Amino acid sequence: MVSSALSPDITPSISPDAPRPPKLLDQVRSRLRTKHYSIRTEDQYVFWIRRFIRFHGLRHPRELGA
Repeated sequence: MVSSALSPDITPSISPDAPRPPKLLDQVRSRLRTKHYSIRTEDQYVFWIRRFIRFHGLRHPRELGA
């Protein structure tokens, strides 16, 4: 007989009520659209932000400090 403590049916629940904050690039896109920037400009901003983040070891810009 299998113990209920080891049963795969028991999984920790993640609260669906707590919305996640938008990701950095989603925030950037939203801000650029609010300011009516061109889609091509938006794409280039996102491209360079991704390169910046990758260059710094995939750390969030907030973690880099200043």
